[in-house]
Amino acid sequence: MFSSPTRGVALLPFKTKPPRLSVVLVAVAVAFAAVHVARGALSILLNDEWPRGLRRLSASSRDFFFDATSRTSRASPPRLGPRCDDDARFPDTHSPSMTAAEVRAMTRYVRGEHVVGAEAAATTPTTVVTSESHRNATRERINRWNDGDGPVYLEWGVGGSTSVFGVQSSRAHSVEHAEEWCEIVRGWPELRCMRRSRRWRLLCHAPRTKLAKWGYPAAADDDAFEDDMRPYVQAPGTFGVDAFDVVLIDGRYRNACAYAVIPFLRDDSIVAWHDWDDASWRRLLELEDAAAASIAAGAAAAATAAEPPPSWPSERQYWRAASALFTPIERVDSLVFFRVKDIVRARMKLVA
Repeated sequence: MFSSPTRGVALLPFKTKPPRLSVVLVAVAVAFAAVHVARGALSILLNDEWPRGLRRLSASSRDFFFDATSRTSRASPPRLGPRCDDDARFPDTHSPSMTAAEVRAMTRYVRGEHVVGAEAAATTPTTVVTSESHRNATRERINRWNDGDGPVYLEWGVGGSTSVFGVQSSRAHSVEHAEEWCEIVRGWPELRCMRRSRRWRLLCHAPRTKLAKWGYPAAADDDAFEDDMRPYVQAPGTFGVDAFDVVLIDGRYRNACAYAVIPFLRDDSIVAWHDWDDASWRRLLELEDAAAASIAAGAAAAATAAEPPPSWPSERQYWRAASALFTPIERVDSLVFFRVKDIVRARMKLVA
């Protein structure tokens, strides 16, 4: 009348089919992706670390939907079309608002052909501040670009710089906030070629506030404009790029943009910053000298904090962010080239 417990246990394995290996692997992949998505969300909500948080979220989602078994796919570039820097095809290249010397210097950095140290001081009429670590990083960068298709380029401010420097890069990423200007630039033949070749991406963030000449807010109170421009400043995290090789800061809120790009730079990345006047450059060098001569690391920060607030936008004070984040390499007219300070990179690696 009663079935044997022993017999029931013995029959159980034969009545229940074991789960397939593929089902187990899919479940593990889903759980892995969910953990990384949760980590990214927590870093945003609890620590206000939006750059790393967004990168974790986007990377986890992409791995889950496209290639859950390959963690290297995150750094794989898109399939690119032909290059668009052929002068025969595009003879009427649009020029950036730079001096001829600035264009030549920027071209050297984009091509990886620049020189540093004593050699640069002997061949270019610039002020050079360099180090052995920068020279080593430069050699590594040139070797990497020679093996590939050029640098990954980012710029705040689209236009002639995109036409001249962006087309010479492997992939170019532009950030702009003037919608009408975006439409004009999209029609340029060389940039249409870049889009077809999947070598150029444009983030055109149109703020809701009314703009005056040169993209400045028309209203006297610019608080609303600052809120509107957050996506513009935080644009590096929206392109799905792990790191940029060359960055040009030539748009709005340049101090804020300098801070925003830090998580997306390599040790050997180059940051070019336009429109430096003599007073700002001298102030930056003074802070560099003070920091080097001081045993206490807070000397430069204390000097910066003692300065009066700028009268925006006439007094830009670019040295505020630059002195905290970057080491200057050279200055050509009003264009200054930087690399990330070693101490900043070390701190970023600790929290990464």
